[in-house]
Amino acid sequence: MNHGTHAGSGYFKLGSVVVVSCQCVPINRKLLEIPPEVVRRFAADMEAYHAEQDDIQRDRIAVGTRHMLLGQMPVDTKLRLSEVRELLELMR
Repeated sequence: MNHGTHAGSGYFKLGSVVVVSCQCVPINRKLLEIPPEVVRRFAADMEAYHAEQDDIQRDRIAVGTRHMLLGQMPVDTKLRLSEVRELLELMR
């Protein structure tokens, strides 16, 4: 993996990806311990999401995945459907 930095330029290169630096505030979050059966269901949902051609069916899969993920997160957690879609796309 190529870890190149460009001093004073505001970005760095990580492999073939250029990452733009920003002022970040650290967020302390407790790591989630997700049961294996939930992980398997997520993987199955992700596979079904990418195999599905119909947008309405893909949305239904994403809604179910969102509901499943929220069940593993703290009560007041907000998770948008668009964030679930983005997660599924990024994990393609």
